[in-house]
Amino acid sequence: MEWFDYEIDVHGAVLIPARDRLGTASLSEAEIDSQIVELKKDLDRVAEAMKSAVRKQQAQPPV
Repeated sequence: MEWFDYEIDVHGAVLIPARDRLGTASLSEAEIDSQIVELKKDLDRVAEAMKSAVRKQQAQPPV
């Protein structure tokens, strides 16, 4: 599940939530830990995409 996304413009890349809620109700510590692991994985995914977008933007000649 994708929890985060990003936008990029002339000012740079910004992380944005892709959902209103960043998790589901948890009834145990294990459920909380599991959700946090998934959020971290998704943040890592978006970080790579953001870095790639910024590198691509920086490589373009100025208009």
